[in-house]
Amino acid sequence: ALQTSIDLTLHVSQVADYIGLIKGLITKEMPGWDSGKQKLRKRLLQLHNMVFEDSKQTRESSVNKILSEFPTILDFLETFGPLLCTETKQGEDKKEALLPLADILSVLPRLNARSYSISSSPNDDPSIVSITVGVVNVKTSAGVSIKGVCSNYLARIQPNEDFVSCGIRTSSFRGPPKLSSPVIMVGAGTGLAPMMGFLADRALELESCVDTDKAGKCLLYFGCRNTDDHIYNSTITKWNKSNVLEPNIAFSRKPSTPKTYVQDLIEQDSKNVCQFLLQPETCYYICGDARVADFCFEACVKALRAHGNMSRVAAVQHIKQMRAQNRWQYDLWGIIVHFNEAKYEFKVKKEAGAKHWLKRFT
Repeated sequence: ALQTSIDLTLHVSQVADYIGLIKGLITKEMPGWDSGKQKLRKRLLQLHNMVFEDSKQTRESSVNKILSEFPTILDFLETFGPLLCTETKQGEDKKEALLPLADILSVLPRLNARSYSISSSPNDDPSIVSITVGVVNVKTSAGVSIKGVCSNYLARIQPNEDFVSCGIRTSSFRGPPKLSSPVIMVGAGTGLAPMMGFLADRALELESCVDTDKAGKCLLYFGCRNTDDHIYNSTITKWNKSNVLEPNIAFSRKPSTPKTYVQDLIEQDSKNVCQFLLQPETCYYICGDARVADFCFEACVKALRAHGNMSRVAAVQHIKQMRAQNRWQYDLWGIIVHFNEAKYEFKVKKEAGAKHWLKRFT
């Protein structure tokens, strides 16, 4: 019940707080501690030293290791919980909490609602709203399992038996305004979701279109691990045959096939991509991880430079102009996470450069 209401993820900013808090409560060994608790105390003090006494660069690396071992506050408390309980009376099987659970819960943030892109079209069937969700079951580098709260919840619900509390909100991420607009769509994994709604609209428009020759072409760059992960395969194949789209598929884990990502497909098809991007009505859409979007942005810049006779400045400016005209749209996740990672990487490089410079004079 708690995991559906409270964010139990152990965040970077919380690691030092929790370790410092528990360390303050167990400054001295309690009387009657067995060897197990003594080992736990020693382990906690080691973590405290890693977080508070190491150098900045080593400290951030240590925090990441701690998060890998304790990805949630529950993992942390399950390990060090015995240190927070003391026997009330010798010989009695009762314990008193040094840090009550209520105090811990009071500082934990509420779980935010999860947002998913709609992968259906109201023009196709206004009574249906579908989403495309990847069920998250991963392991950290320390081998600790992490299960996505919302994705696993959705995977467990039973049709016609369970009800989901949800809502629909408007979005600026919308399909091309007219059928004649050339379109580039990029999606990896479940990033294909909103494209399916756009493509369903396009398929309906083409069915009712008198002169389909005036319809703009649609390039789809889709990435997945292997053929088993190729979602909506039959629908995409059908739409390809009816000229709704031209699919380009990248497999990153397909046996006996070179590892390929969506940005690689764009680079391989750079001449065609450049021709599309230079057309005044072309619309570019990308949905998925923010880092993938960045790689694809760079691939498009390379395409414009290689085949559009542009400098990097001019290519970036061209894309910015498309963005200003609402012809370059994205629906991304992981922006803050990747921003913090990039900030850390930049800081490490700056510190390394500063040390190298200092060595010249010492």
